Amino acid sequence: MAKLRIHGFIADVRKLDDESVAFVRRSLHESITSIEDATEKLLVLGKTWPALAIDMLVQHAKHRRILRMSHGFVTNHDAHADEHKALAGTVFRYGRHFRLPPNGYTQERLDHVTELAKQFDYMLIPTLIEYLSYSTSGASLEDELRFATYDALTHYDTDEVRSLLVAALRTEPEHIAHSITDGLYRAPSMMMRLPELIDAAWKPPRDEQLARRLLRALVKGDAECAHKTWVLANYRVLLQSTGVAYD
Repeated sequence: MAKLRIHGFIADVRKLDDESVAFVRRSLHESITSIEDATEKLLVLGKTWPALAIDMLVQHAKHRRILRMSHGFVTNHDAHADEHKALAGTVFRYGRHFRLPPNGYTQERLDHVTELAKQFDYMLIPTLIEYLSYSTSGASLEDELRFATYDALTHYDTDEVRSLLVAALRTEPEHIAHSITDGLYRAPSMMMRLPELIDAAWKPPRDEQLARRLLRALVKGDAECAHKTWVLANYRVLLQSTGVAYD
């Protein structure tokens, strides 16, 4: 008998508390052996939490099917190629398989960013950038999410990411900016461009905050002191305000 395979699922848990979310997660990761078994499990969850909605992508033999639970009812149908691709792509992209609130910090989002930071895949850049759009209120927990997201992005030395990070150094609060300047050493092309960017920021109309933050990144990442002479000759006074120094 062909075994049922679960390729992934997306659960809308926005109206559930943390304890309920944990129970749903455990339930969906338990062994499910058949379409009937999956349907029964979804019905139980739907009866317990009417606000819960779940899309589950499964495969039985050569057939891919989508089980959809909403408002306590479960339907299942063959997954057409486009529908399968869309749902599988969403599952892959968001990793934890949970639909999240449209804005704001959640532990799921922070966990996902932390997990993405351990990987190195340029396909993840759009997902990381998207996370910045969720955390814009300035609340302390959202700052934690922004901090982690910027730190993850510093691993990617691309034109898009470099432009984004420089723009962020213009506007982000100091403690968030530190997550960027502390990580720029990971981007060799960016490090090479820092003297040019510092000079540009220092020219009228001067952006002293940006110049100071870029200078901080340069000195923090200049382990070989390759730029020491240039920095001390041109920005000795500004260096004193960065909180870093050459030994």
